Amino acid sequence: MSGSRIVCAGALFCLTAGIAASVYFSLIDHAMRAQDWGGVLTLAPSHRKALVNRGTPADLERAAAKPTGSAALIELALEAEMKGDGAAAQKRLDEANRRDTGYRPRWARVNFLFRQGRHGELAAVAGPAARVYEGDLTALYDLVLRAGLPAQQIYREVVPQRPQAQRQFLELLMVRGRGPDGIAAALWLADQARPKDRDLLLGYCDQLLAREEGSTAAKFSKALPRFVLSSGRCLDWRRSTVDGLALFDVSDQVTRFELNGNQPSDAVLLRRFMIVEPGRRYHLRAITNAEEPVQKAVEWRWEGVAADTGRDMDIEVEARKTIGELQLAVKRPACQRSAAGAVEITNIRLEPKAAVLALLR
Repeated sequence: MSGSRIVCAGALFCLTAGIAASVYFSLIDHAMRAQDWGGVLTLAPSHRKALVNRGTPADLERAAAKPTGSAALIELALEAEMKGDGAAAQKRLDEANRRDTGYRPRWARVNFLFRQGRHGELAAVAGPAARVYEGDLTALYDLVLRAGLPAQQIYREVVPQRPQAQRQFLELLMVRGRGPDGIAAALWLADQARPKDRDLLLGYCDQLLAREEGSTAAKFSKALPRFVLSSGRCLDWRRSTVDGLALFDVSDQVTRFELNGNQPSDAVLLRRFMIVEPGRRYHLRAITNAEEPVQKAVEWRWEGVAADTGRDMDIEVEARKTIGELQLAVKRPACQRSAAGAVEITNIRLEPKAAVLALLR
């Protein structure tokens, strides 16, 4: 066959297919204008508007008989369930899932099991539904959580190993105030080290700290990539905006700042949450280099209580909870002017007392 004949044959096929499609959609349009919902379902068994209006039961049955009639089968299953015939509804849904491997029949079956109180079967059905759907799975996760399934089981059996799916699960648990239950998803996302997850991961860490979940926060912070940790959130140093203060470097190794004398009489410059063991005593150490008036104005505080000032600081503090707050503050003695000058603090560390004693032996 010559090239020109092939081109002509192809053009004829496209023209014929176009005419057929035009006729098909014209018939659907004509049936809709006449509100012949049965006719629409006969032509398009999954047509949403026709399913909402339903037509007669016979129309639904005809639509359900077609290979593409899974949507009609779901409607018939709902009707059977409303009539109290759970077995018939189950049969319809099973057939819809057999014909259609998409999300909608599986989502319908998850809802059916939830309404029937068959919560023990939910995970086995919700898992396949989640795996075939690339959209927002929040509603699915919320339903199985409301059914009382443990978050750990949902994570293992339902949540797909996809970034968006993991993100949605973690966000839902955070909204529900169940952040610690989302540690597996949080660790998975941290391991992926995606910049777009930075705010979510930091928010998760901050929520753990606010709930005083010290052990979980410690485990999670160790898994965070460096670009997330240097943030001024989570377990990083948190800066304050204070008049008269210019901060240059902030780290455990070296922190530099300058006071111009216009700072308030009492203000917290830096603060940081520390993971500690309740009832245990710790040594807080740091070296401060500054002119004497400024050095005396700088004060370390543990849990809001003044700890010490001075050049070579080595004090003992006791942890009361799993999370302690260390603050670096500046104060002005009564009837004196605010100090001005540069400050450099190095080797900031909090060490368990036992570890310090072991080093001395």
